[in-house]
Amino acid sequence: MSATRLSNIEKRLEYVANRVKSFRGEEKGFIASLSPIMVSAARRALPLSVAIWSILELPIELILAQSSVERFASTAGRLIWVALAFGAIYKIRSARVIFLFLCAVSSIVVALALPMAYESSPLVFSVLAVDLVLKLLALLISLILTLMPPYSR
Repeated sequence: MSATRLSNIEKRLEYVANRVKSFRGEEKGFIASLSPIMVSAARRALPLSVAIWSILELPIELILAQSSVERFASTAGRLIWVALAFGAIYKIRSARVIFLFLCAVSSIVVALALPMAYESSPLVFSVLAVDLVLKLLALLISLILTLMPPYSR
């Protein structure tokens, strides 16, 4: 091979290596500089969306409740969800841990109930599916944050 051709190949390889470093964040590239911002925004937005969705699905639960005790329990449960979500947003450690634990447990329960909800009512199925997605996303974003090195947060 000629020297100019080897030089061109080396330049191309160097360019590719620099692009990979930029993408990984070894050099502060565009994607690497935005990823902590996006993850931080998602960490705050997802508990907020769980709280809002919890409030929005309360009327459906109140309509489906058969007694005043069930209505009270549904309302109290939703208020607890909202309080824990806001505690997670404001980085209160105990609230965040309880919120994530309840998201995990709730996701398992809702995932097991989805087939039965699909057979009974499309509305209830849709509400539960959105609930499941929001809680799983909140849990996954928290796990991703835990696995990220502290300097990149």
